[in-house]
Order: sequence, then structure tokens, then C-alpha cells
Amino acid sequence: MLRGGAVPVGKHFPGHGGTQVDSHDALPVVRDPARTIEVRDLVPFAAALAARVCPAVMTAHVVYPALDPSGRIAT
Repeated sequence: MLRGGAVPVGKHFPGHGGTQVDSHDALPVVRDPARTIEVRDLVPFAAALAARVCPAVMTAHVVYPALDPSGRIAT
């Protein structure tokens, strides 16, 4: 994609791995511990950024209390 002039975007950071609902229909809340989110959801983003195959990421419209206790949506 990069060689063709398109910029790929990794979606949806930090991940939808623990969601139970579609974020288009309701507000998902991932209640997993931070370590679970790191191991399950952050690894692909870190790998893509490190390999320079994905220079941008789009945030998830999800609440992650373990990552942000304020209760705000990641976006």
C-alpha cells in the first residue's frame, strides 16, 4: 500500500478484543486487566508500527477502565 501511495491505518487502537457489543450500536466497555489488553490487543499495533508497514492508527470508540480510570471513551 505504501509503495502505491496509500497510507494504511491500523484499526482500532487499543483493540476490540474484549468487546461484547458492536461500537456502531452501543458503547463497548472492556473490563479486562491492563495486562490482558497489552498481551492480546496491543501486540499487533506495536508490531505494525515497528515494521513501518502501518504509519497511522485509528482509535477505538471503546471504554477501557484499566487503561483510563476516568471512564472516558478511548477516542
